[in-house]
Amino acid sequence: MEEKEEVINSYMKFRAIECKNKDALVNYERYLRRFLKGVDNKLSNLDETYLIDKVNNFSDDFSQTTINVIKPLLKNFIKWKYVDYPVKFRNLDKICRTKRAKATYSAKQMLKESEVKKIIETETDLFWKVFWMVFFYGGMRGIDTIRLKWDMFDFSQKDDIIIIKTFIGKNKKEFYKGLPAELTPIIKKWKDVNPSEWVFPSPQGDHPIHPKTPNKRLERVSKKALGKSINPYILRHSLGSIKYNEDGIDKDIIADQMGHSIDMSGVYTHLNEDEMVARAKKVWTNKKEMPKKEKDLLLKRIELLEKSNKGFRKMLDEELADIRKQHKLKVTKEVKEMAKRIK
Repeated sequence: MEEKEEVINSYMKFRAIECKNKDALVNYERYLRRFLKGVDNKLSNLDETYLIDKVNNFSDDFSQTTINVIKPLLKNFIKWKYVDYPVKFRNLDKICRTKRAKATYSAKQMLKESEVKKIIETETDLFWKVFWMVFFYGGMRGIDTIRLKWDMFDFSQKDDIIIIKTFIGKNKKEFYKGLPAELTPIIKKWKDVNPSEWVFPSPQGDHPIHPKTPNKRLERVSKKALGKSINPYILRHSLGSIKYNEDGIDKDIIADQMGHSIDMSGVYTHLNEDEMVARAKKVWTNKKEMPKKEKDLLLKRIELLEKSNKGFRKMLDEELADIRKQHKLKVTKEVKEMAKRIK
């Protein structure tokens, strides 16, 4: 019979066939080891009773979102390991059924752009100042920010908007993200003094910083800047809240900036690199072309108003001249001022 360690290694090789996300695989193995910690080395006492006990205790250690990752993992593992699982684990589907997770963040927790700017201004370290700029304005996820390399940055745009080409592991797709032009000088300054290929390298060697490091840093700087501690994901949600509710920007463009999945209309725009760059830049330029029909109607209205205004001015001049001629009245200063305002 296989030993527990052999079973875990064999299963992880199996999962790696479908899952290419290294971070996900690391988490899967960690959750699996934790689940199997209470069974003997040969897994002989892994049965439905053990599974029920473990699942009932998940809520003490994990959020519902994490539980919704673990349950399908365990279900997949049991189906892979036990050929007789329909008999040995008769209620497997019910035990491993996921539940809808409650909203992690509320509208009250969202920050205004001015508050984020205050955090950035309070930050004294150039490394972290740039990190929060890229993280927030790029609509980035933490792990994607940490793994950025300089060759993913395009500084060649004439309007100084920086374009970041990044691969989002969660969606398994490439996204083009735009950063506003006012950030360019300070990001270039950081690039000039940072010799690493990584945008945010670890001080211990030529590799990225640890994923947990930004959490601790932001807790301190946000407390100093805003009087409250926040976590990095609130910055990401705050940008989404600001941009999705901003008039004049196509929602698909914001979805690209945030690295969100979109409907099939997005598939075709992702086939053209120039279009993707243009879309990324629109997040910050916020210029929306008026439809031709609407534009023509507006121009016609302006033309009619101008003609009408000219006719009114001519009629007013004639009436004033007639008053002066017939009654020989002196045009007062007040009347002149009134005529100027009408003109």
